[in-house]
Amino acid sequence: MRTLLMMAGGTGGHVFPALAVAQVLREQGVEVVWLGTRRGFEAHSVPEAGFDMEWISIRGLRGKGWWGWLMAPLRLTVALTQSILVILRRRPDALLGMGGFVAGPGGLAAWLLRKPLLIHEANAVAGFTNRWLAHFAQRVMTGFPHSVGINPKQGIYIGNPLRADIVGMGIQVNAESDAQAPLHLLVVGGSQGARVFNDIVPLALAALTAEQRPSVRHQCGRGKQQAASLAYRDAGIDNVVPCEFIDDMAKAYAWADVVLCRAGAMTVAELSAMGVTALLVPYPHAISDHQTANARFLSEHQAGVLLPENELTPQRLADWLGKFHARRDLLQGFGQRALSLSKPQATADVAQACMESMCA
Repeated sequence: MRTLLMMAGGTGGHVFPALAVAQVLREQGVEVVWLGTRRGFEAHSVPEAGFDMEWISIRGLRGKGWWGWLMAPLRLTVALTQSILVILRRRPDALLGMGGFVAGPGGLAAWLLRKPLLIHEANAVAGFTNRWLAHFAQRVMTGFPHSVGINPKQGIYIGNPLRADIVGMGIQVNAESDAQAPLHLLVVGGSQGARVFNDIVPLALAALTAEQRPSVRHQCGRGKQQAASLAYRDAGIDNVVPCEFIDDMAKAYAWADVVLCRAGAMTVAELSAMGVTALLVPYPHAISDHQTANARFLSEHQAGVLLPENELTPQRLADWLGKFHARRDLLQGFGQRALSLSKPQATADVAQACMESMCA
């Protein structure tokens, strides 16, 4: 049996696409072992999916101060040693890095032990770890056509892997047959929510006429439901009940006509795969402002609307919602163009690249 060592961790944005690839490989008879940390998102989600974990100790340096940088060489040495021992014990045929700090020592260990290394960069601006690993990776795959920090001659545009329940559901505009029916607005600020959405959306709805006002599903973030509900009540909107977290995003996307959201790589890929029109508000403090670059991929093709957070006002949001209410054809066009940019085979293509490296 072939064995792949998957290196992905920290956040759901790294772990979910890696899980999609891991599940395809498992179906093809490959043993997938996961290299991760006990602090990251992978610590619970990966074992729940039935994959074996190997633990190392590594953390990011941003915001850690001078002490963190002083200790960095020691911590990297420990993590590298742990990674080497995992590779020697598990004897993987190849390693795949899909983001997060864990891929750094794991990828370096792969190079030292002359193991095939593949990496996948999800964002339109490559992170530090992948920029570094790209110099000695056997194959470099990207989620966007042009990933800043990756040599265009080296990177292969393959798209971002998605779960099977997201891929291929296609485009639909609810209330398309009735121009007077309310649109469906999905508000998603990530698992932690987005305070700016919680503050502005109620005021934007209040600025619309009753006929223009959409039906709303609002994921406000854990611990923020009471404050978000109060904001709606203060704005005179009594038919919206915010929720802390939406468990089934595939169903939520299928319900939505318009999504107000951040511009993480997976969010952009999911919107494209579903053919959903999005108002994209990049997180302004993202490393290297990569969310703005992600959002431009859709906005430059008129497949989404880029709204910088410092330009997002209740009136501007209300104007867009009113325009979409009146122009269902405009809404449909955005969604169709988004769908045309999707890469539904990305999960299978990444898995196939791994198979080729393991069998070489």
